[in-house]
Amino acid sequence: MFRIFTVAVAMAVTFATAGAAQDQDTLRVGMSGGYFPFTFVRQDILQGFEVDVMNAVGEETGLKIDFVTMSFSGLIGALASGRIDTIANQITITPEREATFAFT
Repeated sequence: MFRIFTVAVAMAVTFATAGAAQDQDTLRVGMSGGYFPFTFVRQDILQGFEVDVMNAVGEETGLKIDFVTMSFSGLIGALASGRIDTIANQITITPEREATFAFT
């Protein structure tokens, strides 16, 4: 079951970030690193459900995953400016965000 979910997420992330990541072998993933149990740091190691999912996406797609942690408030700006390729964090879908970004 987890493998099916992982493949579905991998496909969704791949399609959502295809433009940004198609010419590179690294997917830059933004996250806060402070939203337990989804993304958190324990003993200086980034961990959590979203970290595991994105690592599985990397395995399925052959992309190296580069985690970029920052404050939650900076994630949308970092995505808009191209500093990261996607966000793996709990983000509320708003009409303004949906008009600019693909949510999967």
